[in-house]
Amino acid sequence: MINGTRTIYGPAERPPLGLLVGSAAQHVGVLTAINIAFPVIVLNALPAGSVDGERFIGLAFLVLGIGTLLQCRGLGPLGSRLLVPSTFTAAYMPPILLAVEKGGLPLMAGMLRIAAVVEIGFGLILRRIRHFVSVELAGVVIVTIGILLGMVGFRLIFSLDPHGAAIDRAAAPGLGALTVVVMIFAAVYLPGSLKTLAALVGLVVGLIAAPFFGEFDLTRLPDWHETGLIAVPMPFFPVPTFDLALLPGFVIAGLACALRTAGDVTTAQRAATPGWRRPDYRQIARGILSDGVSTLTSAILGSLGTNTFSGSVGLSVAAGVLSRAVGILAGLILIAMSLLPPVRAVALMVPQEISGAVLLFSGAFIVMNGLFVIASRALDNRRILVVGLSLLLVMAHDAYPGFFAGLPPALAALTRSSLTVAIVCAVVLTLVLGLGQRHKRARAFTAAELPEMAEFVRGATAGLGMARDVAGMMVLAAEEVADLVRREGGGQGLDLTVEATDAMAALTAMLPAGVSLEKMPPPKPPASLDDVEDVDAYMTAVQRRLVLDRADCSEVQDHGGRRRLRIVFDQ
Repeated sequence: MINGTRTIYGPAERPPLGLLVGSAAQHVGVLTAINIAFPVIVLNALPAGSVDGERFIGLAFLVLGIGTLLQCRGLGPLGSRLLVPSTFTAAYMPPILLAVEKGGLPLMAGMLRIAAVVEIGFGLILRRIRHFVSVELAGVVIVTIGILLGMVGFRLIFSLDPHGAAIDRAAAPGLGALTVVVMIFAAVYLPGSLKTLAALVGLVVGLIAAPFFGEFDLTRLPDWHETGLIAVPMPFFPVPTFDLALLPGFVIAGLACALRTAGDVTTAQRAATPGWRRPDYRQIARGILSDGVSTLTSAILGSLGTNTFSGSVGLSVAAGVLSRAVGILAGLILIAMSLLPPVRAVALMVPQEISGAVLLFSGAFIVMNGLFVIASRALDNRRILVVGLSLLLVMAHDAYPGFFAGLPPALAALTRSSLTVAIVCAVVLTLVLGLGQRHKRARAFTAAELPEMAEFVRGATAGLGMARDVAGMMVLAAEEVADLVRREGGGQGLDLTVEATDAMAALTAMLPAGVSLEKMPPPKPPASLDDVEDVDAYMTAVQRRLVLDRADCSEVQDHGGRRRLRIVFDQ
């Protein structure tokens, strides 16, 4: 599809072969540069010699390939069918490191099963509790993820420890800075479709330049004659063990991953849908279920917990290549990489400065998409407080880590990461401030009071915090209803009720008995109005269809001698 002067390849569209392969290679390169750090960290935490490192890395690639295919290709009720690849996530790292320290791979596998069940359960009930998973909450999660990715990227580029102190590394900071500059230049100045491969261009230039910065020494690679060209990474299938003391950390991590998936899928929806209005909760639920099943599969095989990769979502938005075919090919490439020992060895050598450059580049696009999601709502004081206080607490968590580390154990479990802080704060404020409650405003009008009625609906939609496009459609629907009452109901009055929650907005009109709004086939468009025998009847039929089809759901029922019309819009 064409968006202004820019070509956007939607989820169901297939880019040209060269662009398809290049985009898939870009995502695989980014995933490899970022993901390899997590299994390496866990390997270092496991008792020496307890796990074959190369086998563990190969299994990690296999898990990511399976998770990416499941999310992008889909299987039954699983998968968002969007370009949302799988990754390992920092949300699981604190409890995982505690688990491997206490009980090795079996304890990690057991506790990850619990986290996966939590995420799957959340996905199953999402549509029932969606008024608590508001658009503002999704926006806060997206913005927080973008900020966290950018901050981690900045830290990796300049070789800083979590407290901001410099780490002595030969490559810092030139290699990461060069890679970022190349990505920015490619995204802004390269011609045509080459802009879509900005991250890949930066990765290639960074890897070529790395030896000049004292990094990426290929002479350290093992001899492929010894390792072989192909080796299937056999699963560990650890017998799971459990520890109740670790339960809160894994439950919170599972919920955080579910909400992160909701945020990533929402970002992909917005980018891929012209005239995007609101999240598709059915698609989000499928994405969360797929992510939970991926984590469960990974735990059974003996690998880490997975989550959707916000960095890839940001890159796809920046590139305009949103085709799920890219994700399917990327998943197949990851599975192939799991079979190749030389590739696994090279992946282990990617400098952290290049990984940081990718995170910083993609984080910028994720932050902006989160702000767009938040701004799509009519923000009243309650919503402003939910968004503002949550983001301020995220910044406070990173600025004053000692304060949060000194909290009582029950609270410390809820504040282990900035993302968890944002989620807990936003959910608590949503409950306390009553954003999930239903609010109504009602007033009776005569059929002649169209200007007053339109002004009432505008005021009610703004006061109830409806999305701007929903408010506009509701005003148009009310005007169509009033015009129909004038046509068919004579001078009889019209009672209107406007109500809203975070999940839906509804307009209810009590119509005179003579007004008909039954569902009917749309009138066949004539070549000219001159061919219509009864223009008034034709226009009335068109109006009826406009009123009923504009909404996400509508119904007309008899109600005490009058007709009750209810028009519902999802928010």
